[in-house]
Amino acid sequence: MFRSQVAVRVAVLCLVLAGGWCQAQDLPGAFGEWSGGQVPEGLPLIEPALGAGRAIVLHFTGDAGPDNVAQTITLNDLRGRYGNDVIFLRAEDETAAGDRLFDAFGAARIPSVMVLDATGHIVAVFEGLTDAAPLAAAIDEAKAASPAPSGSLSVYELSNPLPSPKLRVDHPAPASTPAIHSALESGRATLLAFLGSYSRFNTEQEEVLRQLEGALEGLAALVVSADEPANAAAFSDYRVTGVPTLFVLSADGVVRAHFDGLTELTPLAAACADALARPDAPPREPEIVEPPAAEPEPPVNALAPHVPGEPGADLEVGPPRSRDKADPPLPRGPFIDDSPPAPRDLIAATDGDPGNPLSPAAGAELAVDSAANADYGPSRLVDGLTSGDAAFRPWVSSAGHDLPIEIRIRPSRADITALVLHPATGARALFGSRWPKTVEVLLGTPDGAEPRSLGRYELPADGSAFTIDLPDGGVPAIVVRILATHGGSGACEMAEITAR
Repeated sequence: MFRSQVAVRVAVLCLVLAGGWCQAQDLPGAFGEWSGGQVPEGLPLIEPALGAGRAIVLHFTGDAGPDNVAQTITLNDLRGRYGNDVIFLRAEDETAAGDRLFDAFGAARIPSVMVLDATGHIVAVFEGLTDAAPLAAAIDEAKAASPAPSGSLSVYELSNPLPSPKLRVDHPAPASTPAIHSALESGRATLLAFLGSYSRFNTEQEEVLRQLEGALEGLAALVVSADEPANAAAFSDYRVTGVPTLFVLSADGVVRAHFDGLTELTPLAAACADALARPDAPPREPEIVEPPAAEPEPPVNALAPHVPGEPGADLEVGPPRSRDKADPPLPRGPFIDDSPPAPRDLIAATDGDPGNPLSPAAGAELAVDSAANADYGPSRLVDGLTSGDAAFRPWVSSAGHDLPIEIRIRPSRADITALVLHPATGARALFGSRWPKTVEVLLGTPDGAEPRSLGRYELPADGSAFTIDLPDGGVPAIVVRILATHGGSGACEMAEITAR
């Protein structure tokens, strides 16, 4: 996926004290030209991170696509390998901070990755999907060139890092849900298993938990399922970004061990036995994480660019950072994205499968209020190609839109008896979290009155086709409203909608 390049060259003018202007300094215009250079001063996300004394990995990302999902998985694996020694940041397209970074570095492709050392020196840049080996080599080089990590800045205080759940070890376990609250009050050693039916390792991990059940007397086990919206707070508090993820808690409610990914019985049983062997502690009132009453105020000038003299009309960032210069630490705080939400205009389909009565090619009308781009637009909903076919492209909603997403259809004939949703857009391990989960179907009337709800439906997590029977007597208009996805995010994919 490519992003339109807004700014490809920035000229920085400096005012000489004796009078007059010095020669303009040209910064690299293309993303690949930044390798070996220095990052400019004053950039969001990067500027606060430079105070931590750690290597930095910057992931240029945006609307979900096959390569971008694979890149995220690779970076999450590397995050688990390096832990708190490396800071992983996400530059999201179509956000105030993300667009600033895309434009400053001339990044035109999603995904792209930039690796920096702690001084802001750019060790390597990668355009497109990149394997773990070259990324790890660049990270190792950046680590070797970085000073010892500073303890003055936590990765949790940076904007949009990919946090590591291992930082919960040796700290009190948050009582994020009533079930976790009860487990902590019981005063028993507990195994918290964060699972999700969409994970390709879910079945194997559940089998390990069954083998563990009853083997260790006194151990309580609690599954925290990603399929339950009520568990979203727990996933946030425990910094869980992938499943399965396991935590072992001792009787005093402290996290004693953490496991990322599929975990075998032997190391898991050893960690649980160690937690059980610790001295018993009386039940305690667990730490309850309360949401802040209001959004914190952004720090004054925390991300303001360092501008020499009067800024020109085309000035976007300051001069490259000197490796020998030590700026005073910046105030810390989250970057507040105040960019306005993207408009939700209906986008009409124009083509598709002539044999599908829901397709414009058969005389129907179809429009959606969210679509990624022309390659993945509403026409893909009715094009006659499903996952595995040659030239397959799913319909993909834009991550810049929030749920619900409406799909409005006026069929080419009114005698259809069933609506068939085909969610699967590829391997469930990669794409299942973006498949529709909860949909509502509304039916229009011949007199053009407000459509009435036919009902809400829960679609299976395996992506299999889901049929919704329609009433007899003709259906002049249909509205499919996607209320939730299996991953809980606003990004949504579906292979096709057909009718019979």
